[in-house]
Amino acid sequence: PFSALDATLRWEMEQVVRATIADFSGTTILVTHNRDEVYRLSDKVAVYNRGSLDVVDEKWALFADPKTAVSARLTGCKNLSPAHREGKRIVAERWGISFPARDGADWPWVGIRAHRFRLCEADTPECYPYVVVNRIEDTFSFILQIRLGDDPTAEPLRWEVDKSQRLTIPDTGYVTVPEQEILLLQGEKG
Repeated sequence: PFSALDATLRWEMEQVVRATIADFSGTTILVTHNRDEVYRLSDKVAVYNRGSLDVVDEKWALFADPKTAVSARLTGCKNLSPAHREGKRIVAERWGISFPARDGADWPWVGIRAHRFRLCEADTPECYPYVVVNRIEDTFSFILQIRLGDDPTAEPLRWEVDKSQRLTIPDTGYVTVPEQEILLLQGEKG
């Protein structure tokens, strides 16, 4: 409902819609592709994919565990890779790295939210070497495109850092992602 508005008018209209929803005793349906609007205005979210329900969940639960690759993408996950299980590891095929499998399932997709990477020392378990292949300045952050592991053909991942941290991130080093922050995802339905 706010797509053709400038940022100030969009915010003002969002506040009008928020007040209207709060005053209305029935169910309100808001259709949007903007994850921030979903988060600010909704309590429960239904994600549609190809005309079918993909996931229906409380907003907090959906953003914490989107359950499917489609829902992860729509909740803003920028790093998604097809995956397969090899023993006790889940291999992220696009990135050339693997993660511990938390259960016995064979997850066809993995995701990492762009702000979940942490610097670490080389000898830390589940720590991956990285190289920055591109730095992009955004309004309030820097987007670093990093390649993990040793494969020069691996797809870069997006790592977002606050501008105050920009100078503390070297062009090469080691990163980790807390195990509970790695999204294990089902594929598309239908």
